[in-house]
Amino acid sequence: SYERVLQDRGRKACLLTVAVDNPRAIRFYERNGFSVQDYPYMQPALGADRKQIPLILMTTGGKKDRAQLDKIKAILYRNVYHTNPI
Repeated sequence: SYERVLQDRGRKACLLTVAVDNPRAIRFYERNGFSVQDYPYMQPALGADRKQIPLILMTTGGKKDRAQLDKIKAILYRNVYHTNPI
């Protein structure tokens, strides 16, 4: 599984999925060691004419608390979106 490969390499992962009713995709990632996180996540607008997009955050390593998810969000915003979290 993905989780085993990540563990073997001493890595963790997070992924974002569109916040729509897509139980097949969520079950697929859960079978591969990801957990749906219970806190809302908004992808920032990627342009002046764009809107934020609600996403579902999934991570390896089980459920995360709010402080852990805030750290993940800060990393995503800084490294992926090149901005600061709101």
